[in-house]
Amino acid sequence: MKNLRANVRLANQVNRRGAMIPLVGVMMVLLLIFVALMIDTSWMALSKTEQQMAVDEASRCALTYLATNKSKATGEEREAEAIAFAQNLFKLDTIGGKLQSNVNVGIELGQVEEVAGVRNFLPNARPINGVRGTSDSNNGTLEPIKLFFANLFGVSDFKPKSTAVLACRPIDIVICVDASGSMSRVIDGTTLPPGAVSDHPAPGSRWFDLLVALNVFLEGMQERNSLVRIGLVTFGGAGPVGTPKDLTLPPAVTEVSLVDSTGWSQTQTVLQGYGVLGLQGSTDISAGIRASTALLMSDTSNGMNRFIIVMSDGEQYTPYYAADIPEIAAAEAAALNISVHTLLIGPSSAGPQLVRVALAGNGQFYGQSLSQSDLVATFQTLMSRFAFSLVE
Repeated sequence: MKNLRANVRLANQVNRRGAMIPLVGVMMVLLLIFVALMIDTSWMALSKTEQQMAVDEASRCALTYLATNKSKATGEEREAEAIAFAQNLFKLDTIGGKLQSNVNVGIELGQVEEVAGVRNFLPNARPINGVRGTSDSNNGTLEPIKLFFANLFGVSDFKPKSTAVLACRPIDIVICVDASGSMSRVIDGTTLPPGAVSDHPAPGSRWFDLLVALNVFLEGMQERNSLVRIGLVTFGGAGPVGTPKDLTLPPAVTEVSLVDSTGWSQTQTVLQGYGVLGLQGSTDISAGIRASTALLMSDTSNGMNRFIIVMSDGEQYTPYYAADIPEIAAAEAAALNISVHTLLIGPSSAGPQLVRVALAGNGQFYGQSLSQSDLVATFQTLMSRFAFSLVE
């Protein structure tokens, strides 16, 4: 009897050998399927991202070309050139490991309108202020993306679709300029330009170089975005004891109210006028920011895109304005949905303070300029920053 039970146990043990092999086999197959799916899914996500970036850039280039090449053609001819320029750029992009040289991205020109806070694109509407780019494998504006393992399940490729709408946006900008006496000096040092006097900025002075760069900015913005309004505030308050003329100056002056491009010549005229009237006084950045904030809040009909660009060659002049902190003025502006951006002119140690002002104002510090070409490059960057916005 004992032998019989032992034989039964032995037989059961022998019969159970390899019982897990079928389960392991099934699990291995499932594991390989999941790995294959992960590879293809990752490839699809990467390709989709590449496609979206390419469409965004093509749309941006079409709108930029349309805005910056007004003198080369007119009307329909310029529109056709803008579309061709964007499509040729798209052909240079690699999406899903394949150069898109045989397709044309869809580019539509039209108008972006905002109703109840919602922006809609109206194709072929005039005047043109927006571009819609479309890339879709189903309509021939993108070559299908080949997959690695999906063929095993009867799927040979991936056909993504991406759309981008780019528009000129209505914005208000106040140019907040340091008009203190030191702006008469050369941009890369502390001396006066040859033949100049302290209250008459001459070619080679910081003020003169700033005027050149601002003209580039104003002309560029006029070409790129007809929905921009620009105002001008100057700051440069009381000077050192013993100079009564300086003591009569207000800490900040609103020189030009918010106006569209038809009135920007006022800004240029005022700035050029300082070359005759002279630059006097010290630096009160806080007063400039507060005057700029008041100007922006005096008319909010252009929406919520409001910016202050503070340009200075020095720090807050603490002997007179120690109790007025520019970082606080910038934070107050930010609380009203106004972004405060800053840039430094000349070899000053004011950089850290202007960085703090930009941070407090939810803005950006655009660096230190030590030459006229530096200033022009900075304002070209600002031009790109404020010209267009991605709607979707």
